[in-house]
Amino acid sequence: IDSPRINSLSRIAQEKEKYDHRFKPFLIKNESKRFSYSSLTEYINCPFSYYCDKVLKLSEYEETNSILYGNLAHGVLSKIYEPNFDFDLTFKEELGKIEEEGISSSTGLVLNLAYPYIKKTYESVKDYDSSLASPSFKTEFSLTKKYGDNSLYGRVDKSIIFGDDTKYYFIIDYKTGSAKFNKDDVQYGMSMQLPIYYILASNSPIFEKAKPAGLFIATIKDENTFDNDESKASSLFSLNGVVTTDDIFCLGDLDYIQGIKLKKDGTLDSNSLKRI
Repeated sequence: IDSPRINSLSRIAQEKEKYDHRFKPFLIKNESKRFSYSSLTEYINCPFSYYCDKVLKLSEYEETNSILYGNLAHGVLSKIYEPNFDFDLTFKEELGKIEEEGISSSTGLVLNLAYPYIKKTYESVKDYDSSLASPSFKTEFSLTKKYGDNSLYGRVDKSIIFGDDTKYYFIIDYKTGSAKFNKDDVQYGMSMQLPIYYILASNSPIFEKAKPAGLFIATIKDENTFDNDESKASSLFSLNGVVTTDDIFCLGDLDYIQGIKLKKDGTLDSNSLKRI
């Protein structure tokens, strides 16, 4: 029977019979690799997930409302030290960038409602900054340390170099979620972001003339976690992490640093000593 359809099916069947189904290993190029805190954390949590995401490139990135809220807050706070900074104008510009990417009307409403929370955070950040001696600020920059042909890198949200006679520095990472630093988890390969940033900062010429005073995750709260007690202005912004200096009086307003409390005699309480 001479039929175009049958002839086509016959060719497909013949090609299928020729296919070699035996396993064939593929080669991974032996090239320099860059590892970040997030990629190392993904590997520690699940090596197969890391393989699918970083090697096979199978993961699909989904921008949720929480991620977009974080992007908006990061965008605004990264610019607060620019000359002639205007909060309202910057908020509008950063929101416009997100809207240009295409978002739903409900997401747009959520982000517009974030205005008072991000502004209150900004005010708290500036209030804490004013409690430090002679501070200078750097935002949104990368740190890298080479290990042979490979390298470890991190994207720093903010650093502060401060102090009069002795210079100190902070490394700060903004988080809009519930992430916290737990020193006890480090021995298990968890909660590694701040230790990795310490390694990177110790290798950077940016901080060569300053001593480390603290590494913190700066919690930025939203409407889901906002403390309605307006008397607690700092509840919108707090620093969770580790203090790396005994000179606690250089740290500024301790009300913003979680777990650091003074006794009536001006010395640290027992719980605070565990965080140094």
